Amino acid sequence: MKHLLLLILVITSMFLTACTGGGSGDGVFTHQQIADNFVWQLNYDLDYDVEIVKTNTKQWDYIVVYDHDLNSYDAYDLSEYYLNMDIDYFMYKYEPHFYYDLDYLGNNIYEHYNSGVRFTKSKNTSADQAKVQELVDNIKVKNSIEKLTVQFGLPPQRAKTIAAYGLQIHKNKSQMTTYQYDQYSKAILGSTISEIQGAINSHLSGNANALDSIYKKAAKTNNISKAHVKKLADLFIKN
Repeated sequence: MKHLLLLILVITSMFLTACTGGGSGDGVFTHQQIADNFVWQLNYDLDYDVEIVKTNTKQWDYIVVYDHDLNSYDAYDLSEYYLNMDIDYFMYKYEPHFYYDLDYLGNNIYEHYNSGVRFTKSKNTSADQAKVQELVDNIKVKNSIEKLTVQFGLPPQRAKTIAAYGLQIHKNKSQMTTYQYDQYSKAILGSTISEIQGAINSHLSGNANALDSIYKKAAKTNNISKAHVKKLADLFIKN
C-alpha cells in the first residue's frame, strides 16, 4: 500500500487532475490558455487573421483582438468557451455578446462607440485575485460533482457535499492532523482511516471478504450500491 490515506485522497485527486485536464471541456484552464486556443481556432479553422491585444479586461471573461483583415479591434466574451469546442457553433450562438470595431482611446483603453462599453484593465487587486480563486474553486467542485455522479453513481446533492469536502482537504492537507483526516473519512466513507487501513491490509493478506463491511458502510453513507463503492476503491487499491 503506497499511502495510508488513498481512500480519502481519491476524492482530492479530482481537484489535482482538474487543473491539467484535456481539451474537451473537462478540467480547469487559465483564461490565457482559453484565449490562445480561441484565437488559434479563429485563425486556422475559420481563416481569420487576428491576434490578442488584451487578455484581461474590466469586462469579465472578455478579450480584445486585432483583426488584420478588417483593421479593427474586437471584443469576444469567452465565458462559455472551452478548449477546442466547435468554433462555428460558438461564433454563431454567442455572436450577440461580441463587440466589433472598437475605438482605441489610448492608455490601453478600447471602447465600443454605440454602447459606450470600455475594455481596460488595471493591475489585479487582492479582491480581483480572490474572485478569480473563487471562480476556479467553483469550477473544480463542479467538475468533481460530475465525476462523482457519472462515474460512481452518487446522488447530486451527496456528490456536491463530497466535492466540497474534497476541496477542503486539498486546500488544507499540509496542515491536517490524523484526527481531521479521520473525521473527513468518517463523513465521506462511513469509516475511519484506521478501520479502512485495517480492512485493506487484511484484504491484501488474502482475506477476500475483509473489505465487505467497509463497502457496506460507504454504500449506506453515500446512498449508492456496493458495486459503485468497489469501483471507486478498485481505482487505487491496485496501485
